[in-house]
Parts: sequence; C-alpha cells; structure tokens
Amino acid sequence: MLIIGLDIGGAYTKIATIKVQGKKMEALDISSEYFPFWKFSNQFPQLIRERLPEEEKLIGVTMTAELADCFSSKEEGVEHILNSVRSIAKTLVLNTSAKFINAEKALESPLEVAASNWIAAPLLISKYVPNALFIDVGSTTTDIIPIIDGNLSALGRNDLERLVYGELIYTGAFRTNLATIVQSIPFGDNIVPVSSEYFSITADVHLLLDHIRGKEYSCDTPDGRGKTKEDALRRISRLICADMDMLDEADVMCIANHIYKKQIEQIQKGLLSVIKRQDISRNTPVVLAGTGAHFLGEVAIKQLGYSDIRYFENLFEKCIGFSDAKISISAPAFSIAFLLAIEEMVK
Repeated sequence: MLIIGLDIGGAYTKIATIKVQGKKMEALDISSEYFPFWKFSNQFPQLIRERLPEEEKLIGVTMTAELADCFSSKEEGVEHILNSVRSIAKTLVLNTSAKFINAEKALESPLEVAASNWIAAPLLISKYVPNALFIDVGSTTTDIIPIIDGNLSALGRNDLERLVYGELIYTGAFRTNLATIVQSIPFGDNIVPVSSEYFSITADVHLLLDHIRGKEYSCDTPDGRGKTKEDALRRISRLICADMDMLDEADVMCIANHIYKKQIEQIQKGLLSVIKRQDISRNTPVVLAGTGAHFLGEVAIKQLGYSDIRYFENLFEKCIGFSDAKISISAPAFSIAFLLAIEEMVK
C-alpha cells in the first residue's frame, strides 16, 4: 500500500510517498513543486494525476491553497482541491481539530479543513518530543507552535486567529515582498523610506547573502527576469527607487543585511509573543523545519537564548533509514504520510 501525503499550498504543491508493507515503512519520494494556484488552479487536477503513482494508494491531504485569490471564497477553494484529489483515490483530510476525516465529510464543513497544514508536523512531533517549540519557516510564512505534554497548545485554529496570537507570521524565505519587512532603511547619513512596489523579495536577499543558491530560488522573480546575484542586486536597488547606475554592490549588500536583520526581528516578535504567553523555558527543545530553518529559524531562536535545537528531518531517521532536507521543506506532506502509515501498520 502506498500512502501519499499532500500539502497543497498557494505557491507550492508538496508530495510525500511512503510504502507500507506489514509492519515496515519506506519513504519512496518527497517533492516540492512551485505551482502558483492563482495562475493555474484549473490545471491542478491534471498536475495531481500526473504526479501521483498509479498503484493502489491512500491519499492524505492538508492545504492552504484555498486562500488563493482565484477563488471567490475559501469554501470554493476547498471544494476545488478536494474534488480534484478524491477522484483519484480514497482521500482523508486533516481538519483543524487535528483529526483525519474523509473527503466527503470535509466537503460538508469546508472551513474545518481550510488552512490546516500547520497542524500536521507538530502533531507528528508530539508523539516523539512531547514538550517542544516547533518553528517552520517556509517560503512564504512562519508557523510557531508550542507542544506541551504531547498536546498542540496553539491558541489559534484558523489563520486569522493565528495571526492575532503571533503563531502565524507572514514572512518567509522566498516570496515575501521586502516592503512588508521594512518601511525605511539607513542609507549613508539618511533614513530612506522604501517604495511599496513589488520590486524585490526575500529570495533576492538570501541569494545575495549566500543563504540559498540560484537553483534553490524556486519561485517566480518579481520582474520575471533571472535568478543570478546580479539580477538580485538590481531588484533590491529598486526598493529605494534607484538602480545599479546609482548604487554599487556594497550599497545593496548593506541594504540586504539590514533587511535580513529586520526579518529575524519580525520572526522573534512572534516567538516572544508565544514564548511569554505559554511560559516556554529556555531548556525546551526547539524543532525546526522549512526552507528557512537554518538561516532564519535557528538564528532567531538562538538569539533568544534557546540552545537545544533539533531538525525535523533528523527525528525520523531510524524509522525511514535516512535524513534529508527535503523532509524538512515538505514537513506537512511528510507528516501526513507518516501519520497515516502508522495507522496502516497497526491495522
């Protein structure tokens, strides 16, 4: 039996495939594919059919793509996603109460499964690390979830509530508009307000600072041009309505470093909100996942005095026989597949 975990996001579709034979499991494939729903939602049924293996399978789903503005409502988005998937094989959906329900029941209460992907990884982690702080820094957002005595202790359940409580931070490693991180930057002896145009994104900053490589810059660029450092320099220069005839590389590198510092502070603001409210001690293990786990999540939490740092992909090495960063980048999809594989093995 193949167990497929799907994390269907607005920008990336992530798939994890685990094979279950008796009491053993084997991770066969884990992938993350850039698929901007707001552009290609009508192509999603074809995409998912082409990407999934033909063998007998059980599909587990979690999602955030229902928020894409190609849909008039979240309900419409959930219906489109689930109808595309359940036509392929039996489908279970993780709801915001951390329960798997069948797709038909999920369609009766679509808001109970909307924006549910933040639950998957901490639900799995809680079975191995009963007290922890989970931080997932993805391409677009950062999730901060406390796990206390084996229970998910987040106060928010939907994205609106999670924004209110600081458990969802709309900043990520790739797709964040730089003008949402800073409103002004120091330049020479001046403080310069930034343009709010969509000129540059965090992937440009992290490319310049060698946090990512060009081939890891997987989303679209704001100007539709290349993904070299020269391209990133040009895009960031426009943040202050300049170009590379007016600035030199050192000027832009200073801007990039300043934005990186401010992005760390942005994440720390959410962390401190959760830490203080839940009284999470500095001895608590911190589990990191996501594209920005190392250069954003780890830096942010270590500066706050936490030192017991663990990486999501390493927690399950004994079970699947290897550790790979792809597991961390696709943590919700992997977690869905792993949780359902465990259920299949105990039948």
